[in-house]
Amino acid sequence: MSTHTSDSSPTSDETVIQLDDAHLALSSAEGMVEILRGITLAISQGETVGVLGPSGAGKTSLLMIMAGL
Repeated sequence: MSTHTSDSSPTSDETVIQLDDAHLALSSAEGMVEILRGITLAISQGETVGVLGPSGAGKTSLLMIMAGL
């Protein structure tokens, strides 16, 4: 059996998504509201990650930051 790895594809040890001390604040009627504070994470190629939390905890905001939106 042989395997072929393309030079352009990440290896299993390569970080494909990384956040370092990420913050997100949004304006509201009461002023600025800090949604995310100091989020640091690294996800490697092939790693499975879940995001859990109650409604309003910032899960979607975190995923949007990770996606670059």
